[in-house]
Amino acid sequence: PSISNNLTNFTLAGLIDTDYHLAMSLLGSISVLVSIVLIYLIILKTPLASKQYRIGLVVLQLCFLFFDVHWCFLFVPLFTLPYFAGYCTGLLCTTIKIDMHLHMIFTLLMATETFAWFFICMLQRHQVLL
Repeated sequence: PSISNNLTNFTLAGLIDTDYHLAMSLLGSISVLVSIVLIYLIILKTPLASKQYRIGLVVLQLCFLFFDVHWCFLFVPLFTLPYFAGYCTGLLCTTIKIDMHLHMIFTLLMATETFAWFFICMLQRHQVLL
């Protein structure tokens, strides 16, 4: 079956891209600042008795930080819903021309790493409670 003429050249308006980039940059900046403050507080305000737990929390927060920087500044995916498609408008896609599927693989790896460290922190806290 052929694609109808109105879908052959489906693009989004440049205004949507600009607004989306502005929103992602704003949200990413807020998230990065909050992550940096949280890392600072975890390192300085956590009691020394919780040293193992503190290391896990710092690594978990670093995972959040790397994910936010990648998603909000370097990748910036723009999904074309309701179609199962999308394109990358981030810094690495526009300057270095890294493919979107590599960004999606990195995103999946970072999400898996974040979940793993969250689980490790949860187990460490559970062991302390027992």
